[in-house]
Amino acid sequence: MSFFTHQHNARNNTTIFVVLFIIGTVILPILTAIGIDYWEKRYLPRDFDSVPWEIIGILLGGTIGIVIPVALYKFSQFKVGGYVIAEQLGGRYIHPQQAQNFQERQLINVVAEMAIAANIPAPHLYILDAEQGINAFAAGYTFDDAGIGITKGALDVLTREELMALIGHELSHILNEDMRINLRFTAIICGMYVLMTVAYQLIINMGRGSRNRSSKEGGGGLAIMAFFCLIFIALGALLALWGNIMQASVSRQREFLADASSAQFTRMPHAVASLLKKIGGSIEGSTIHTSNSKAYSHMFFANSARQLFSTHPPLNQRILHMEPNWDGSYIQPVPLYDYSHTQNYFNFEQNTVNSYNNDPFTN
Repeated sequence: MSFFTHQHNARNNTTIFVVLFIIGTVILPILTAIGIDYWEKRYLPRDFDSVPWEIIGILLGGTIGIVIPVALYKFSQFKVGGYVIAEQLGGRYIHPQQAQNFQERQLINVVAEMAIAANIPAPHLYILDAEQGINAFAAGYTFDDAGIGITKGALDVLTREELMALIGHELSHILNEDMRINLRFTAIICGMYVLMTVAYQLIINMGRGSRNRSSKEGGGGLAIMAFFCLIFIALGALLALWGNIMQASVSRQREFLADASSAQFTRMPHAVASLLKKIGGSIEGSTIHTSNSKAYSHMFFANSARQLFSTHPPLNQRILHMEPNWDGSYIQPVPLYDYSHTQNYFNFEQNTVNSYNNDPFTN
């Protein structure tokens, strides 16, 4: 199967999961309303007129009335530049003209080459110096504010081809606007959690208010409101669970798409497979130790932290997509560079330039 076929399949699967997410978000309040009606009457609606439209209107209207405004507000907050996320993850900015050693110069060159292959502007570049796992991330909302971060562990053990595969993967996320998709999901899920919180706070406030009233003063109305608040809490929990499942499913498909796109950009699917094998054979794996790693796990090349709903496919599935005849063995990564030699090389290069500039026979 070609990487173009993998891209086509991943895009189709993404569409399916997004549609399922929308359908589920609408269907769950309706099913909840029918369940309440059944609990009260002990029979399901037999025709159009017997459908509990009032309860459906309350649940669906309440859900949309809270989730949509909160989602829009959160989405506007999330539209921050890639540099903000990179700094929160401990990234150090690398200026394209100020490489400090061979590793950084090679990385800058690879990013520039892969950006040309992807036909997008080269993003801002960051290195996570404290992270020894093999990983990278893409962040940002537009091409202009996009940034790529890569761990020091990846720079230490990846060959140039594997580095190209890693950067190509992250550039695919920028090109295919995967960050926007994830931000939209996250904003809507935040709205679902707010629905739960609002309903819970209403119950708390009603409980406090009831202490100042006699049992004859609106007790029935408070009981009905409390009942619907409990329903909204349960509904919000179900919607958030459904949202997390669908977000993880979509994210896994976008990872397959990014792997296939990286193979397209580099024309080296074996490099993508080799990169994944090194993650599987590494003691650190792809773990990111900074405290913010779990919140941004969906932005990384591979799982940065353990989660209930994984946003990345298993390594073996990703490897098999790139190398169908894989024998199941991983690669134990080893450092490829001697930093003292690298620094000596830069010192030698600088001294050579200085000597040339000061040589009277060349001026």
